[in-house]
Formats: sequence, C-alpha cells, structure tokens
Amino acid sequence: MMLKKIVKIVSTISIVVNLVLGVVLFSPLTEKLYQPLLINEPLKKSEAIVVFSGDGYACGTLGMLTLTRMHKAIQIYRAGWAPKIFCIGGKRFPKIGRSISEVMRDYLILYGIPKEDILISDRARGTREDINLMLDEFGKKYDFHNAMFVTSSFHTFRVKKLLQKKNIEAPVVSTDRYELYPNFWATRLDIFKFVVREYLAICYSKVKGWI
Repeated sequence: MMLKKIVKIVSTISIVVNLVLGVVLFSPLTEKLYQPLLINEPLKKSEAIVVFSGDGYACGTLGMLTLTRMHKAIQIYRAGWAPKIFCIGGKRFPKIGRSISEVMRDYLILYGIPKEDILISDRARGTREDINLMLDEFGKKYDFHNAMFVTSSFHTFRVKKLLQKKNIEAPVVSTDRYELYPNFWATRLDIFKFVVREYLAICYSKVKGWI
C-alpha cells in the first residue's frame, strides 16, 4: 500500500511539473508577464549614458545580457546623444581579479570608445546599491537627472522606480527584446526564470521601501 501511494504521489507530481513546463514553453504566458516590466523612453541629449552590468562568466567573459546592454549604449554614444558612458556593477571575477565593470570598459575600448569617455563604478552589487554608489561617487560632477539609463527590457521597470525614489526622472532605455525570440524553444524556460526573478526583486524592493 505504501509503495502504491508513493508511486501515485510521484506520478501526480510528474504530471503537474509537465503541465507547468508545457504552459511556460508553449503558451504566451511569459510574454504576458513580460509586458508590464517593459519601459522604453525616448532618447534625449544627455551628459552620460549609464549602462548596468548583467551576467558574466568566472573566466571574465561577459554574458549575453551584459553584451546587449553595452551594444545599446554604444549605438547611443555613436549617434551623438551623450559624450560619456558609465559602466556600473561590482560583480567580481576571482579568476582574473577584476570587476565586471572593468571588463565592460575593456570591451568598449575594443569597440573604439575612447578610454577617457568611459567611467566605472564597481564597488557595489545589486541594482539599488549600484545606483546609490554611482550617485555618491559622481553625483557632484555629473547631473544624472540629465542622463540616460540603459538596461535589459525586463529590468527597466525596476530601474525606473529606483531612480524615481531618488527623484531622478531621466529616461530609461531598453535593449532589444532578444529574450522573447529564443533560438531554441527550450531557452524559453530561462526567459521565464528572468521574468519571475524580476517580479520577486520588485516585490522585495517594495517591502524594503526602495521603490
């Protein structure tokens, strides 16, 4: 009898898991959840472009989230909208002893951005801390009310709310929404994880009074 109960429980769990995966992978649920997170405001002439770091690998290679954010920042810079790029994010790569912002600066230089036009803020980890530290370090020299903030599309809502809490109404600019067009259907699960994690981060920020 005990064995039959265990088999029934395992079978029920398996059915539920497969149903959930089916909904996530083959329905528009992720896109529906994604839409309220998206903010993409018009570009404007600014003092600086602030680009948030994203993912990266222990060897010091930047991940797709970070690369797409940098790509957007480079496009805006080259179009003449702002003369400076700020890379913010304090995640460190132990194997190379450098921060993700430092690696981002190296990439920007490889793409032809002059080193003197790149600034970094890399002593904090987490979106709120990144913003706070940047304002503390550079707020007297640069007017971040007159800046543009670049990040992944699903991250824009939280960034906007954190900035508004600081009374900063600068534009928040989204990268291209490549996440919604995966090359392989299985990667939709990763996109769903990004979205769920972002909703959890927003809820946590609200509880803490940060947004």
